[in-house]
Amino acid sequence: MSVRFGLELVQELQQSHPTLPIIGMSGEHFHGSFMLDAGAAVFLEKPLDVMVLRETLAAYVDVSSDFV
Repeated sequence: MSVRFGLELVQELQQSHPTLPIIGMSGEHFHGSFMLDAGAAVFLEKPLDVMVLRETLAAYVDVSSDFV
């Protein structure tokens, strides 16, 4: 996924679902500021640390809901 596509997706999701927390991910640390500026709630750099990913998901996902 290119940065441009990722940024476009973040912007589209932000516009269509403004309350949806978006978790941006990239292997390039400098993409983080672009994704956060575009509306991502948080940015994680690849390779992902499993514990950081788990903590991030727990902070944004209601695990008690039937959706998960």
